[in-house]
Amino acid sequence: ESESQTQLPATVVEHYGHPGWTATNMLNHMQSDNDGICSIIRRIPTLSLMIILVGTNDIAQMTNVGKDVARLIIGSIVDVHKGAINCAEEESNSKFHTLAVGIPESAYQEMVPVASE
Repeated sequence: ESESQTQLPATVVEHYGHPGWTATNMLNHMQSDNDGICSIIRRIPTLSLMIILVGTNDIAQMTNVGKDVARLIIGSIVDVHKGAINCAEEESNSKFHTLAVGIPESAYQEMVPVASE
């Protein structure tokens, strides 16, 4: 084992999910002590990366309403990331980043083409 390998900090991997939640739900609970993103950031002060998977549950909202709802969903997703970064800044964590993962294709998008736009 090289000297640089022994000096690496321990890697901590955790997961936290909210089945059925939309981006707006996550945004509205951002500061919640029980299930908010900020509570995770406060609990792990050295957190450097948060992978945020959000948006899949939002697709169903797009049925028959077009691109206006899509813009609102995208805005909520962006706001979730901005909110997480703001929470980290409040905790003086300057090494914190978020990663947005794209919504995977689904059968729903084949049935409702506007959901793919």
